Amino acid sequence: MLTPPVSSGWFGIGPGTATEGDILCIPLGCMSPVVLRPYEGYYTLIGETYVHGFMHGEAIELLEEGKLKVQHFEIH
Repeated sequence: MLTPPVSSGWFGIGPGTATEGDILCIPLGCMSPVVLRPYEGYYTLIGETYVHGFMHGEAIELLEEGKLKVQHFEIH
């Protein structure tokens, strides 16, 4: 999953249940970004989100430029 930095300046809209501390991720091969919540060493899927600038493959371009990184998450 790709994780953009919090201070990136990107904006979007997500689930009403999203809270501070949740993580924005773009799962590789997924059509849209998602919000994950850390929970006891794992992550819970909160829901899909819209992030301006990440809906048409831009994240892969940023990954190739070294501006994003791939991380592994275990979702429960």
